[in-house]
Amino acid sequence: LTSPFYLRRSYDLIAFLNQNVYKQKIDLIIGELLTIKANLTQKMNNLDRYTSELTGKIGCIPDYYLDESDILSTIVNPSYVARIGKLTEKAPVGLEDLIPPTTDKQKANTKKRTSDQQQTQPESEQQLASAPKAPPALLQLPKCAEFLPLDVSVAAFDHLEGVQNRSQLQMAPEEVLMGLEYNIPQLLTDGLRWNPTSWKMHTIASYFWRLKGNAPEAMECARRAVTFAPRAFKDIALLSLGTVLQRSQQLNDSLVVLRAAVDHEATEPENQLALGNTYMLLSDFNRSFEAYRVTENLSRLYSKQIDYIKKSINCFKDLKINLLTMERLLQDIIPGLERYGALQKEFDDYHEKLDREQVCPLSDFNPTRTIISPVLSGLPKSL
Repeated sequence: LTSPFYLRRSYDLIAFLNQNVYKQKIDLIIGELLTIKANLTQKMNNLDRYTSELTGKIGCIPDYYLDESDILSTIVNPSYVARIGKLTEKAPVGLEDLIPPTTDKQKANTKKRTSDQQQTQPESEQQLASAPKAPPALLQLPKCAEFLPLDVSVAAFDHLEGVQNRSQLQMAPEEVLMGLEYNIPQLLTDGLRWNPTSWKMHTIASYFWRLKGNAPEAMECARRAVTFAPRAFKDIALLSLGTVLQRSQQLNDSLVVLRAAVDHEATEPENQLALGNTYMLLSDFNRSFEAYRVTENLSRLYSKQIDYIKKSINCFKDLKINLLTMERLLQDIIPGLERYGALQKEFDDYHEKLDREQVCPLSDFNPTRTIISPVLSGLPKSL
């Protein structure tokens, strides 16, 4: 009575042959479901194991938590700017560009400055130097574009997307620069008014705007600093330009500029540190660790910061590997679950066809349903 071949219409040969086909299909489905269940059980056990390991690995997070803002570059060593000069409210030291000359000396200085620029500057820079230098005296902020127009320039990295779209850049205020005593807009404005082609003034003005969190203005000043800086000091201007791009989330463009800064002065630890930070933000850990190693070799001043970053990255790297493994296991489980859902529907369809022809309804008793129940146990009913 329980045989699938005990038919309602025992004389129907076609129905008998179809029952054999349905029975074979169901047997194949049961076999595949058993295989899927064994495979999914193994993967779920592995997933549980990695979940348990993850619980133990997250213990390092409170000790070595690292926010993205902790990796963003800034000027770590105040003595770095000694290569530019110092600026105080009373008098500029080493920044002769800030000292407005007397009326008697102004003509002589202007003549000498013009002569020197013609001898040392390329023709493009001579054209810029001859541009109108004195914007309205009422201007009290060091807006570099107001003092010196600058057309598209390859030297200023205008081919980079982040530089092209500089008017749309956004960055948080770089408050650590407050300690550099560059928050003196009037002195910077006077310096730019007197000598708008001074790379020093444009560099310091870029620091001022970085302090304020004004990325577009900082970019304008940094572009001009890069254009006019001499070879020996060009890395200073490049570092400021690259830092603005980095802090504005233009990481690939920042990488190009900071590589150029390192090419100009590879022995400056600030350059190496900024490059390492950008690699870190791009998740290129091997290159970032190499840049950090060079930084530490050049100066032990950065060792504490770099050591913290390394420990934090090692902590999160283990977590990331664990999470990626769990993600891969989940991705492997999903196709099995999808196939399971399709087989379950197919099994029900063939079961219904068998039930339709049998004398004893499958809903009352069926050995096939008895066999398949343990197979389906432990698996989700649907996706």
